[in-house]
Amino acid sequence: MNREILVENLIEFLPILYKKFFKGLDVCEITKQQFELLYCVGQWDEKPMTYYCSKMLVSKSNLSIIADRLIEEGFLERNTLPEDRRVILLRLSEKGRGFLCDQTNKFKKEIINKLEKFDENDIKRLNEIMQEAREIVTKLD
Repeated sequence: MNREILVENLIEFLPILYKKFFKGLDVCEITKQQFELLYCVGQWDEKPMTYYCSKMLVSKSNLSIIADRLIEEGFLERNTLPEDRRVILLRLSEKGRGFLCDQTNKFKKEIINKLEKFDENDIKRLNEIMQEAREIVTKLD
């Protein structure tokens, strides 16, 4: 029963969270999935493509298409493992690192502007809730 209520709350809350904070934060030049891959590679640099597939919940064939476009644009670089050349590693290029940093800073500024509507008690409470939720949800990994 409690799990069903949680599922209903998540289904209702996640679109609201997206709409209030992230809708309209467009990334110029690349798609949202491409940005998500750049972000993942920025967090966990030089991991196999299968690692990013699991983080993004996409198939390897879909990730290959996303990665190929970012490689063409010069945002990512592709390497192989010396001991197994079939394993493809992705890493940020200098261009990708700069782009990711610029876009992340832009997002942070825009979200901070949206948070101006909250008083300090709201911000403190949201921080506590987010930290607690993160600690619980990371148990899924």
